[in-house]
Parts: sequence; C-alpha cells; structure tokens
Amino acid sequence: MSKASQPELKKFMDKKLFVHLQGGRKVSGTLRGYDLFLNLVIDDAVEETTPAQKHPIGTVVIRGNSVTSMETLESVREDIFLVRHVHSSFFISCIIWREVW
Repeated sequence: MSKASQPELKKFMDKKLFVHLQGGRKVSGTLRGYDLFLNLVIDDAVEETTPAQKHPIGTVVIRGNSVTSMETLESVREDIFLVRHVHSSFFISCIIWREVW
C-alpha cells in the first residue's frame, strides 16, 4: 500500500474558499489550516443554504471525507490537483478557481 501524500494546499492558506460538501451543503470562508486527511479549518465561515440565504457560522473544522470540491474565490497562480488515498481506492479532487479582477 502506498503512503498518502500531504495535500498541497499551501497556496490556498489565508485565501477565501468555497467548499462543496456531501449532502449538498456549501460553506465559504478563509482557509486557516489543513492536514494529511484534507480536514480543513475555515475561519469566518458562512453556510449557504440557498443562494439568497447565508448563515455566518464562525470558525469551523470540516472533515476531509465530506469535501466533494473546493473553489478559491481569490486568484491563485497554478493548477493544483490533489490525490487522496481513501479505503484502498483513489479519488481525485480538482481544485477549481475563478479569477477575481
């Protein structure tokens, strides 16, 4: 079995992210930390229940296995692809961003 590698999220530290979670939940906020399992610490988090309804939830820890995708809300220089090893099968999560002018 291969050793899991550290996610390359350094470029996203202190950047605003939009995180899509299992079950259709969506959270945005500033990335303050992460670990080997893609667990995220998000500061100034806001949960978006509908496009018109947003609820501030403060600082949250999101379990990595509940993250389906992430999108930066600030510009980042490089494409980064994360490969995670979970339960003997590989999942590839692509981090997508949009440029902010």
